[in-house]
Amino acid sequence: MKSEKEARILKAAEKVFLKKGFFPTHIDDIAEEAGIAKGTVYLYFRDKASIYVALLDKHLSRAIGLLEAIKKEKTDVIKKMERIFDEGSELFSHFKGMFPLVSVENINLTAEIMKEIRVKIKPKIKRIINSLAEIIREGIKNKELKKIDARLGALIFFSMVRVGFLASAYAPELKKQSEKIKNIFFYGIKPN
Repeated sequence: MKSEKEARILKAAEKVFLKKGFFPTHIDDIAEEAGIAKGTVYLYFRDKASIYVALLDKHLSRAIGLLEAIKKEKTDVIKKMERIFDEGSELFSHFKGMFPLVSVENINLTAEIMKEIRVKIKPKIKRIINSLAEIIREGIKNKELKKIDARLGALIFFSMVRVGFLASAYAPELKKQSEKIKNIFFYGIKPN
């Protein structure tokens, strides 16, 4: 269980990342927001990137909870997936200042942080993909979806939720396009 101070640091970091963005934020900013000494932050976290990984871990856990709740709903698969798309995009759009590391290729991360991402974050993303694949398999079984590779469909769908989030976060005018994005996924680009 996290200590009260660690939780306070994470809450402060999230607030500062949202306000200033990841790159302009310094540990000093986080410490000041948390009302603690800079050295105290280092008792709990190695650096700013490890704080980020802890926050990403927290939000992915929240997303998994949401996904599992939607998965259990007694409704058709298309409605479940539409809800996952909408709520997933909405959930992550609140954290746009925190997500430069979502595109890891844009960052020079240390091997240590990359290892931490692989150890903590990759299993959560894998769990999300597996849950999405289960929903797709349910849709195939119920003849709501055509027969496809469920895992590949889940990867594509996960990528679309990410695109929906990025679109709404960085190009708000594209938020209106989310229905079109969903239609392309569910109905394809081939004319009827």
